[in-house]
Amino acid sequence: MDTRGQLTCWGRDDYGQSSNAPTTARNVQIDWSFGCTDNASGNLTCWGSDLEGRSTPPADAFSDYDVNYAYGCGVRRSDGGLTCWGTDATRVREAPT
Repeated sequence: MDTRGQLTCWGRDDYGQSSNAPTTARNVQIDWSFGCTDNASGNLTCWGSDLEGRSTPPADAFSDYDVNYAYGCGVRRSDGGLTCWGTDATRVREAPT
């Protein structure tokens, strides 16, 4: 990402993780098969593999977020709670209470 927020991706593109990236970005988190960026309101746009919902984040606004190999998690702006999306094969999405 350059100083104007212009995003350029390269490398493997098996799932559109390079070619389908948005051209403008704010904060970018990218892993092996998908990536996400947020806008000023905290809403996420994700691209790449959507296997098990990886690149389909919830409609919540987030104050912070991160993506990993097969899932993403974010801190909701509304109440500070944690929301995760994507695969849950090893129960990593289940936040402790």
